Amino acid sequence: MSSARAAVLGAVRERGRLCSVREIAQDFDLHPNTVREHLDALLEQGRVARETSSPTGRGRPALLYRATSGSADAIRDYELLTDVLAEQISRTSDPEAMALAAGRSWAQRTLEEKGGTTRLADLPGEIGRLGFEPTMPDEHGTILLRSCPILDAAKRHPDVVCTVHLGYVQALVEAAGHDAADTELTPMGDPQGCALRVAAIARENPRR
Repeated sequence: MSSARAAVLGAVRERGRLCSVREIAQDFDLHPNTVREHLDALLEQGRVARETSSPTGRGRPALLYRATSGSADAIRDYELLTDVLAEQISRTSDPEAMALAAGRSWAQRTLEEKGGTTRLADLPGEIGRLGFEPTMPDEHGTILLRSCPILDAAKRHPDVVCTVHLGYVQALVEAAGHDAADTELTPMGDPQGCALRVAAIARENPRR
């Protein structure tokens, strides 16, 4: 999770009540649209809940947010579990192969829950749903991942955690009917974050 998103979550949690986008924006001197993007991502991850305020006159009722019950403890528990699993994988005879297989299995299970199909164009949205804050791919098929939902574990075990994420993406690319052999993930390969290069995207959308 990016520091900005973590700060937004912290502000919602500290209030201990329903709060508006405008309130949080004023806390950090941010544009409301920026705060809304963070809150929408936190909502999708289950870290905040959203309610509609009671109508008070003309115009749309405001959307209000609150931290979900026990979200902080649950997040810490999942981060700890991730760290422990990464450590165990790192001790196996072939950590890279096991991490890739784990990532692929993860993606396959996710796809099964959604009907088993996906499209290459859906890839940024799929990885964004996990909390990576991806950019749209450039002409080389490179997507920058500006946030990591399990950054601490990734820093301690980059060869495992990042390889799991690579396996996840490879499985999605293959499920979309493309070759994923030349899909690459470079941890911190750009000042904005990790660089994910999906050559299949560049092949599907060649520059004219």
